[in-house]
Amino acid sequence: MTTVDVNPYQLGMEAASQTINHIENPNLLATKIIVPHKLIPRESCCPPEEQR
Repeated sequence: MTTVDVNPYQLGMEAASQTINHIENPNLLATKIIVPHKLIPRESCCPPEEQR
């Protein structure tokens, strides 16, 4: 089964940071943050056409 590694430690740090920022300043707009991630293909995936 293919999965996505989302770096849970950094995801939690960013979530906590944004929560604190919104508590300190309720008028802040929502912020989008992209944390590093990695697709981990497993054996259940079909290889790309050029590798078949």
